[in-house]
Parts: sequence; structure tokens; C-alpha cells
Amino acid sequence: QTLITTPYRKTVLRDAEADYLFMRLGPEQRHNGVGVLVGDQSKNILMTYAARIPLSQQCLEIPRGGKEVDETAVAAAVREVQEETGLTLSLDLLVSLGDMHPDSSTLRSRTQLFMAQLDIDFASLQDCLVPQEGEVDQLMVIPWKRLLEMAESGEITDSFTLVAILRARRHLEREIAKS
Repeated sequence: QTLITTPYRKTVLRDAEADYLFMRLGPEQRHNGVGVLVGDQSKNILMTYAARIPLSQQCLEIPRGGKEVDETAVAAAVREVQEETGLTLSLDLLVSLGDMHPDSSTLRSRTQLFMAQLDIDFASLQDCLVPQEGEVDQLMVIPWKRLLEMAESGEITDSFTLVAILRARRHLEREIAKS
């Protein structure tokens, strides 16, 4: 039984007894998402708080979202950061952290993760840090070491964010060791 069809996915109830859902994505949407871990020169990370209706709670996450059909992953990453934080990144700041499968048992899709390290502090950008209405509920700047603690303790549960933190760790800790 098909529950919902959008331009991006078709959600199907596979087993009414077990409430088992499966989302089928068209071939052009199998690489349909991006996430960006954005850091400043002081090794603070810009995070979002977003309401997640299926969980009935807000989640601490990296800026992330869907990729338009004809959009490159890099262009989508720049757009999502701009929509969710108000920052406009240049393409050359993005470093690929690779791909991930958000939920390999129910989604046939792939999300590309990036990191961007700015040469300024977020404190000097306060007037620029304004998400578009309806994108996220709040922005937070969190020191890298505290973010790691939050990931390890279970305070952060979003899979995109956890994978980005894990993969960015080597890059950021190399930078911290230099300073």
C-alpha cells in the first residue's frame, strides 16, 4: 500500500501487521542528500536545532538537506548551509567527507557529507547567522571538543551529524595539533 508519493520518494507500507515502511527513491534521487560540518578558525562548529516530527523532539544537527534533481552535491551543500544558517560558502571551502547511507534497510539513497573550515570566528558573523524562516529552529556554536563529548555521550543522535563528526575528526585534530 502506497502511503505517500512526492517528487523525491514513494513511501510504501510493506507489512501492515508490523508497520514496516519502505521508501523507494527514483534513480535520479539515489544520491539525494548533503550535510555540511561548518567550523571556524577557533575550532567551533555551527550546529542547528531542528524539530523532527517523527521523533517528537528537536535534534542537534549539522546543516543538511535534499539535493535538487539537476543540482550537484557541492551546489546543494552551499545552498543548504545558506538556507539553514545564513552563511554563503565558497565552493573551494568544501572538503568531501564521503558518502553515507542514511538507513540501508528502508532507504535506497546516499548522502554526501562535507566539511568547511572558515578563516574567521563565528562571533564576528553574528549578524549573518540568520536561517531562512521554516528551515531550523535555532543555531548553536559548539566548541569541537564539546561536540565530540556530546557525540560520544549520546546527546547527539542524528546519524548524518555523527558520521560527519567521525570523519571530520582527523582533519580537525590535525589542525588543532598545528596551533
